[in-house]
Amino acid sequence: MSPPPVRGSVVVITGASSGIGRAAAATFAREGANLVLAARDAGALADAVAQCEAEGARAIAVPTDVADGEAVERLAGELACAFFGAAAGGMAGLIGQTKRLEP
Repeated sequence: MSPPPVRGSVVVITGASSGIGRAAAATFAREGANLVLAARDAGALADAVAQCEAEGARAIAVPTDVADGEAVERLAGELACAFFGAAAGGMAGLIGQTKRLEP
C-alpha cells in the first residue's frame, strides 16, 4: 500500500525551529503540504515559516512548549482556525475543556 499524498494535507511539526523538525518542515513544504510549525523559539519559527513559504507552502508558526498542556490546546485551536475555519477553532477549544473534566 502506498502512503497517502502529502500535497494539500495539513502537517503539524513540533520542534520545527531547528534540527530534524526544521528539515522535516522543509521536506513537507517541497511536497506541497500545509504546515503548522511549533517550537518554543518564536524567532526561529518565523525563519522556518519563511523558508517553507519560499518553497511554495502555506505555513503558520505557533510558539508552543509541548510540556505545557494549555499551550498545546492553543496549538490545536490555531491549527483548526487556520486550516478549517473559526468554527473548528472553537470546537478545538471545547474538546480541550472536555478532556480536563474527565476523571
